[in-house]
Amino acid sequence: DPRLQTMQPDILSPELKTQFEALRILLQRALWLVEKCADVEGTQILRARLANVQSAALLVIVGEVKAGKSSFLNALVGEEVCRAAPEPCTVQIQELVYGPERSVVALGNQWERRYLPKEVLRELSLVDTPGTNSILHDHQTITENYIPQSDLVVFVVSATNPHTATAWELLTLIRKEWHRKMVFVLQQADRASARELTTNRAHVEQYARERGVKNPT
Repeated sequence: DPRLQTMQPDILSPELKTQFEALRILLQRALWLVEKCADVEGTQILRARLANVQSAALLVIVGEVKAGKSSFLNALVGEEVCRAAPEPCTVQIQELVYGPERSVVALGNQWERRYLPKEVLRELSLVDTPGTNSILHDHQTITENYIPQSDLVVFVVSATNPHTATAWELLTLIRKEWHRKMVFVLQQADRASARELTTNRAHVEQYARERGVKNPT
């Protein structure tokens, strides 16, 4: 529908949007100054701060391997930007941000930032993460750079098998360490019967409450 393509996300009120733009302009001016002064450390700090305000909200998508994270992100953005394949992706951390032209910047080992001219990304930055088992064991990038700064953590679980232990261990960590807001998505619901979907949704709500989420969404 062409009308949907012209719709603007309305996450910020006009007042907050004005303040947000003013902050971005101030950071850009500060960056220009420290670059003129050849302040390497200051330049790195301000570039990181500017990256954090590319959009109004940061959504981090987490879940077990093959739970459907990439398919969920593709549907949210409106095109296949994350490979939904049987095997895990080579690039395990993918940050999706708005850019007037398509480009990819390597941020580290198996970690990249992808710029896309998608309207939804004007106010939302999205992060596709590796499986929860990987995050728990060796992905400090996610637990240090993204989850503490996130506005929302989206837990993607399989509608046919929401019982994966590492996903719920990660939820325990997130609730204990950072107290992030979160929502739960039962992905691949077409593979579950109506009865399975009802039962497994109840299990997800139960697991979330057991880990301190009073009213799971």
